[in-house]
Amino acid sequence: MNSTNNNWLNVSQLANYLHCSKSKIYKEKMYGRISSYKFGGQLLFSKSEIDGLIELSKQEGTNLPGVEIEK
Repeated sequence: MNSTNNNWLNVSQLANYLHCSKSKIYKEKMYGRISSYKFGGQLLFSKSEIDGLIELSKQEGTNLPGVEIEK
């Protein structure tokens, strides 16, 4: 697993991808709204899982809390 691989994002990359703050990413992880994996002491997020959450929220007409998703 490598955060430079297109399948995995670290906290900074995910915050940039979702256009939100890093603290928002940590909060969403803490509340169990997004899952993460720890590898080599670094938190990593599956881009495909995040994209799945985005698609699901679009279908349901909702956003991830605190994250604005463009439709």
